[in-house]
Amino acid sequence: MPSYYEFEVSLKHIAPRIWRRFLLHESATFDDLHDAIQDSFGWERDHLWEFHTAGRDRQVLCNGPTEAFDDDNDAQDDPSLALASVFFAGKGGRRECVYTYDFGDNWQHEVAMKRKVEREDAFLRKLLGGERAGPLEDCGGVWGYERCVEAVSGDQETDDPELAERLEWLSSWDPERFDLENERRSFDNRPLKTTPANPCLVPSGEFDIHASPLDEDGVPLMEPAHRYVDGVMSMFVSSPEARPLATTETFPDWAPTLIEFGFNYLGVTPATMQAADVEEIVFELFPAKITCNGDEAPYVVSELIAFFTFLGREYGLSQADACLDVLSGPAIEDLRSAFNDPSRFGLAKQFATAGQQAGFDMANPDQADTFALLHNLAAQADRRPAPTSTKPPSKKAKRKKRSKRKLQKKSRKRNR
Repeated sequence: MPSYYEFEVSLKHIAPRIWRRFLLHESATFDDLHDAIQDSFGWERDHLWEFHTAGRDRQVLCNGPTEAFDDDNDAQDDPSLALASVFFAGKGGRRECVYTYDFGDNWQHEVAMKRKVEREDAFLRKLLGGERAGPLEDCGGVWGYERCVEAVSGDQETDDPELAERLEWLSSWDPERFDLENERRSFDNRPLKTTPANPCLVPSGEFDIHASPLDEDGVPLMEPAHRYVDGVMSMFVSSPEARPLATTETFPDWAPTLIEFGFNYLGVTPATMQAADVEEIVFELFPAKITCNGDEAPYVVSELIAFFTFLGREYGLSQADACLDVLSGPAIEDLRSAFNDPSRFGLAKQFATAGQQAGFDMANPDQADTFALLHNLAAQADRRPAPTSTKPPSKKAKRKKRSKRKLQKKSRKRNR
């Protein structure tokens, strides 16, 4: 069945809230999301726009053309970037961002990706709901919008010439009006710039798992890497191996994270990944880099078993069985212990874990900054050095652990 992202978008700094909820096909790009927001709020595409993160450490995710709306101009980030590469990029995938339109009026929209859903019917996008009319283009930002609302409320002096001019400009605009059925007719019928017929943006059975997105030095190339993850994950999530995992809250988190860690830390792809690579990523890098409870270990292992089973069946990768061996036997308990062992944490994870234990929401930049300040003050007062990462295990220790795992596996086979 086709898959869709469900988004809810609302204008910031306006009450009562103006919001829209819609579905976009899983092939959608940031350009498509931009169009969906424009159409659902009634904007006219007359100004510059940008997607970025919230908080003080603002990071641009994507923007549109910046020079006289020249479509050939290179944007800071390509609008054809797939939404899946940001909102579903493994364990660290985003769930929300901010869309700013018209840097003069500064219309800021909170964009929240609510969930990924499957539906029987096939479409490119669909409007689900909303409340209240969007502001008129060039009305002067939030302050100007409030003046417009006051103007149509009938509470002002009617002989004010400025008011009369404003009312003539507003015409029949009603801030409370939102006709879902009427809006849906135009919204649902407008095609996306990316369609499921575009093989470059929508993975298909022709996806080449051997086409490496790494350069000659083994460094991932950003856009090819995004497309590679989109491609293999599109195939995996629709596979029979993934079907039993569809209702799992964390799915799909761990397979794309494994792929990205392979790109970034080891310079390998699923097509070149060996058993030793899987062992290093799952039992060393995951516990060191990802903050989660050891109770997630069964979900990690079950998803990765399904993933390598899929790779072996779909692409005939010869090393898939050896990778599955790494995930068998005591793998769940070993991973559970590793996730719960502070001595295995990297420096960043040590810091995040300490903040969580102190009651701070470390995903919130302001709370993370507050904890960092308190942590540094306490460290200075106690004259204790900040925590340092532990020494990574030696190659000899890694080999010893692998040998122990193999012996345990052979012992279980003999006792069956």
